Amino acid sequence: MLLIDKIRVHCNNKRYSKIKRQFAEGTFENKDGYIVDYSNDFIVLQEVDDFVIRGYLIIPIQTIKEIRLNNSDKYFEKIYQKEGITEKIEKKHKIDLTNWETIFKSIKKLDFNVIIQNETPNDSTFDIGPIIKITKKSVYIRYFDATGLLDDDLTKIDWDFITLVNFDDIYINTLSKYLKVKKVKK
Repeated sequence: MLLIDKIRVHCNNKRYSKIKRQFAEGTFENKDGYIVDYSNDFIVLQEVDDFVIRGYLIIPIQTIKEIRLNNSDKYFEKIYQKEGITEKIEKKHKIDLTNWETIFKSIKKLDFNVIIQNETPNDSTFDIGPIIKITKKSVYIRYFDATGLLDDDLTKIDWDFITLVNFDDIYINTLSKYLKVKKVKK
């Protein structure tokens, strides 16, 4: 079965998915959850981690190497159903999955802060903050640190350096409630 067909089956049948991703030579990572939307180039995964619905991930299909559903995964799927997690899985937001530009415009319109990652080992980045500006080649966010302090300057992220995007996630949404700006010294 082709990957896009597997994506369609998992999305349409609300199947638990363990997604094996490769974003650099010899570098793999798994993400668990439910595919709630897809295009020819991207999927939207509602992430489930340790029996908690985390939020939404946008994953480029070109980084997906496998969508697994083995006996262990089927067992977890049964637990998710019995715990009522599966019934909470939903495509809550309409994201235009045409390209990164349309994706970020959709998320900005919904007024969500994001985490943008480049997981490539030699150039890894983790940028979190509100989307400020979107161009044909990149997105600009106002990064905030672990203390909720917003940077004065914008962080520019080119499309080529994005391997994963999180939004409407419990971590981002909670931290975003407590953002602050530097106090100006008098």
